[in-house]
Amino acid sequence: RLQDDGGRLDTQSDKGVEACNRFLNALENAAEVFGLEPAPRVYRVRFSTNYRALFDGDSRSYRVDILEAGTSLNQHPVIWANGEEYELSEEAMLRSELLCQAWSEVCAILDEWVSPSGSPRMPTGFDRSRLEDALGRLDVAWAGFESAYIMDLMKVQERARRLVAQAVECECVLSEYESRFFKEQLVEMPIYQAEKRALVACIARLNSVANFQRKGRDDLPVGILDAAVELLERCEEAEPNLANGVSLGAARGLAEQVVESFEDLRDYLHEIQHHLDLLHPHLCQNQRLVEKLVRWEETWEVGARYIHHEDVLSSLCYLVPQLQR
Repeated sequence: RLQDDGGRLDTQSDKGVEACNRFLNALENAAEVFGLEPAPRVYRVRFSTNYRALFDGDSRSYRVDILEAGTSLNQHPVIWANGEEYELSEEAMLRSELLCQAWSEVCAILDEWVSPSGSPRMPTGFDRSRLEDALGRLDVAWAGFESAYIMDLMKVQERARRLVAQAVECECVLSEYESRFFKEQLVEMPIYQAEKRALVACIARLNSVANFQRKGRDDLPVGILDAAVELLERCEEAEPNLANGVSLGAARGLAEQVVESFEDLRDYLHEIQHHLDLLHPHLCQNQRLVEKLVRWEETWEVGARYIHHEDVLSSLCYLVPQLQR
């Protein structure tokens, strides 16, 4: 059955999807048997690699997800991604209406082949040309909607990936500075420090929309990283102690984890900079990104609690050796 109990097209249940697939395949086969030329689909060359892979060249390639979108946009004219609402274009909405009309026309003709008991029957006075014309109009409407809808999806997905793209840009700028200047010079360079703050801010925003496994915090500042780097530098001194003589050794591991989680994210951003189109637009669906954000938030939360503030750091470094005795 193509419809659920409410009379709507069933594209949610497994049986409904299977029935829709069989019906769409039957429509394609009927069009081929009648010798109908498919509507031009040269627009697919503008699709991204991921979307082109969904279709078989310039063939009809009717899909249930396209049918579902085309027959439901009047009820759901927006797409949600990463907590933001994106409105579809007027072109897609118009094409959706035309597809609904053509779909209804074909279904009405085929309903004449069903007896009151639900069994198939040959309708009296069957007009083949009427069905051929309806199938032709459906294909033209389908191609028009497919083009407008997929192009809209690509725009939405590009905007949804913008957070990652911004982080990638910041990382590239930092890497460029680091390749041209010594570490001691970068510390005194305001523009480098500003770019580092910008990257941390991008990571925090990414964390807030993609890290569904933890809190998704966006309030962990660059000062946590700076404090961790400073602590590690102090640990390299001949006598790595605080002013009160307490050893920094107990906090060294925490500082290393803060720096490592940040560098791991930078490595990830560098790796994907030329493959952003492969990212799932719903950022929380990218497992590797989420894993790295989870570790970043975990280590930076600990760093914020124990490293970022000198008095807490001093207490930690004093207490841990006492507990280890």
